[in-house]
Amino acid sequence: MRPTTKEDFVRLLASARIALADTGEMNQTLVAELAAAQACLERSPVPWPMDVHLAVIEHRQGSNIYATFSREVLMSQVAGYCRTWWSEIQDARDAGSLSDEDVSQVYFESHGDEFLQTDRLTVDGAKADWLPSVEVHQYLVVSNSHVSRACADMLNAWAPLPPEEQPVGVADTSYGWFVLTEAIADEAVALIPAELRAAIEFGRRHGCQWILLDRDGDAVPDLEIFDW
Repeated sequence: MRPTTKEDFVRLLASARIALADTGEMNQTLVAELAAAQACLERSPVPWPMDVHLAVIEHRQGSNIYATFSREVLMSQVAGYCRTWWSEIQDARDAGSLSDEDVSQVYFESHGDEFLQTDRLTVDGAKADWLPSVEVHQYLVVSNSHVSRACADMLNAWAPLPPEEQPVGVADTSYGWFVLTEAIADEAVALIPAELRAAIEFGRRHGCQWILLDRDGDAVPDLEIFDW
């Protein structure tokens, strides 16, 4: 059977080591090397350093993050984004006729409100146990028309306050607000408008720690819409 997972390769090394150990002409050095390789592979995601290529696209609705094992694949994904939104820069050239690197360079040099950052990191799998754990959360983007003007005024007033003084966790983005979807404290429920409570519950149902009420977000049929 062709090995396809880390566990498959661990079993393959173990089988090879056992088979060599059972032969009459045992190569002690090779058996020891196979045992060491097996132990290393069991402890680490990959037992050798690997380059990871990263890209972050900042745009008005948030961020797109890409991670691949090669620059070529990374830029093909970035270029796919650029070709999708090519009309925003009003460039007469056919985006499909440009290379991935060129189309990405032209797009972000011409677009005044979107930005691209790329980087290459070397991850040493053998030292993965020493890396700190990273906490990652998701947020849901919807239109800020799902709250009333009065509620928007409240969010603007709450955002500058220290977290312990906010009835609900909120941060201003200039185009809307990040709102925490954790359960609202009993003493704060009466302060939260009904439409905001509905948006918070909507974000929580979708497994997101934050909901972003954004000027350019999409309206969803599950929530009330206000005209302001």
